[in-house]
Amino acid sequence: MRSCTLECSHQRGECHFVFFTGLVIWLLIPLSVSSASEPEGAFRISVDIAGTLEPGSHEMNSKSQETYDLSGEWEILEVEESRTYRATLDRQGNGPYTWQDGQFKTTSFVDRRWRGTWKQTGNDREGEFELVLSEDGTLANGIWWYARVGTRHNIPPREHGGSYVWKRVNSSSPAP
Repeated sequence: MRSCTLECSHQRGECHFVFFTGLVIWLLIPLSVSSASEPEGAFRISVDIAGTLEPGSHEMNSKSQETYDLSGEWEILEVEESRTYRATLDRQGNGPYTWQDGQFKTTSFVDRRWRGTWKQTGNDREGEFELVLSEDGTLANGIWWYARVGTRHNIPPREHGGSYVWKRVNSSSPAP
């Protein structure tokens, strides 16, 4: 576990920032503030880093592999197209869906943030997605985008795509 600490003393007007080498993704970091055992007028902010991925990494986080279950049947609404289809996923969030002979593959799941790839052999397209799963594990909202359409591979990430709403229809274990 890596940490990042900011120590400040209001009386002396000084701050010390202890930093680590690596990427900090602030949205995924639990933050704690403590004044216990600090001099009067001083405070300490500690940030713990656990289970983050480098941008562009498609490796599963080994800690998260043991703590979630995405299995079951999901009803998926593509918001802009008003198109609904179904996906049948295994525990790791991989499996087929009913639009254009599609296939989902989960690449990471950390703090309910679900990322992956999709591929449709029926219309020769593929791309990526990012969702945020509800606390009870029954709904997910997010976006999808193209990475390739036919022979065109130079599609900018997150630029062309749309919004998703996923609803878990059934599962043996609904909560991650």
